[in-house]
Amino acid sequence: MLIQTLQCFKRATLLRLCVWLSRPVRAGVLSLGVLIGAYTAGIHPVLALNGFSPENYITPHMVQQTAAVLPQYGQGVFYAPPMLKIYAAPNIASPLKALVCWQPGQDAQSVGLAEAPAAISSGSFQPVQARNVFLAYYPNAGIAILPVVAYGENDWVEVAYLQRKASPPSGGDSALNAQGASAVVAEAAATGWVQVNESDSGANASAQTPAHYGRMQSWQSFMRLNGRKNGVYWLSGVGSYAQALRREPEDTAPLVPVTAAQHPVVMHVKGNWMLVEMRDFGQKHPMGWLRWRDEQGQLLMFVNFAGVTQAPLLGVGSQASAH
Repeated sequence: MLIQTLQCFKRATLLRLCVWLSRPVRAGVLSLGVLIGAYTAGIHPVLALNGFSPENYITPHMVQQTAAVLPQYGQGVFYAPPMLKIYAAPNIASPLKALVCWQPGQDAQSVGLAEAPAAISSGSFQPVQARNVFLAYYPNAGIAILPVVAYGENDWVEVAYLQRKASPPSGGDSALNAQGASAVVAEAAATGWVQVNESDSGANASAQTPAHYGRMQSWQSFMRLNGRKNGVYWLSGVGSYAQALRREPEDTAPLVPVTAAQHPVVMHVKGNWMLVEMRDFGQKHPMGWLRWRDEQGQLLMFVNFAGVTQAPLLGVGSQASAH
């Protein structure tokens, strides 16, 4: 595994040169005031700094109408170590399904992936878009998140990797979108099993290895601890009804009046709701409840890791056995 790790990092130059490293540049010039306004309103920052996280709220209805894939957010998050082994079953003796490697501290948007048996045995990694593998990825902060879709025994969890698979459509010119670009056919995410706390070990072990590598965390703990520390934002497509601040954690509860230019600070999480304090430049900080996840398990909000350089908070109950 040490050899495979060295091979992964030796490919850093190749990964940087890969076409996938170039981020899409969005048209238009944004003023500082626009960015500040977006943050204070609790909206996803338009310019993600050194990484990405979920952007769009996707419902089953949208999946039926488009080629979108319904995200598998599952029951929690798994913090992938720089060299991650993904197994076909929750057993160390089961075949390896994939190897994933990425570089902490590097502002790179591609990672190494090995799936074929020959590639896995030789440690031959292919560069793929980080967005296709991880749910959220901020390498400068050492954050590479996969959703946990199922719990196993003895600290094994099933994770969804390859979040987006895409292939060319079969409809020819009829499959062009409104901008004239070729559409893609999206497929469901691939899943595999990982061992909790299986970060770099043995010859690769180091006192500087971040504590969150190879750990998992329930969604409630993740949103409560990291949402309080870094703030949260609404995914694009979440309607004003879902963004309403309420007096109780119920969809029919009375509304709490708030003014514009405020952002929510997480105080507590209860089920699919979070108790927040709305803060702005004024003296009033109203408190109330916001729904962060819908009844189908789809996220409405996410932690704002943009610009973060520190490791995430784990707290108590971050292990698989804590669910």
